[in-house]
Amino acid sequence: MNWEPFEDRKKLPAPWAGLSDKELQDVTGLDDAMFCHNGLFIAGCASFENTMKMAQMALEY
Repeated sequence: MNWEPFEDRKKLPAPWAGLSDKELQDVTGLDDAMFCHNGLFIAGCASFENTMKMAQMALEY
């Protein structure tokens, strides 16, 4: 596979870096937040609805 490099358009909030489960849930207020990568380029929740809320929070940060 030929993977093209990409650039972050906007990093996720720094306080989320490396957090998962309860720690991330406490910081975001989202009860199903699962993880945020240390590099702040990907994070997720169990539900689509909260994943979209997380994305909106990140944009407003």
